Amino acid sequence: MDTTKVIQANELKIKKSLSGIVCKLIENLNNMKKNMGTIDRVIRILLAVAIVALYYTNQISRAVATIGLVFASIFIVTSFMSFCPLYLPFGISTRKKEKKEELIST
Repeated sequence: MDTTKVIQANELKIKKSLSGIVCKLIENLNNMKKNMGTIDRVIRILLAVAIVALYYTNQISRAVATIGLVFASIFIVTSFMSFCPLYLPFGISTRKKEKKEELIST
């Protein structure tokens, strides 16, 4: 078999598997239900800002800074998505329930 044909076949397999992975990720993102309320989101953003401020004022350094900045980035991402994956297995939601308006026919 020709080497270029083998390479092309492998590239096609990789593209198909990557497109399948991307499709699954998009599907999972669409199925995520928001489970964070406004207060929860604001607290996370304020904590992230505080961690970053501590880092830039050299109040924390090295391992503590690295761990803190990782948490700060997670707080920011989850706040903007309004979704915390850790809440999911425990069924926690800090989001207010939306009231459905019922139409009463007269």
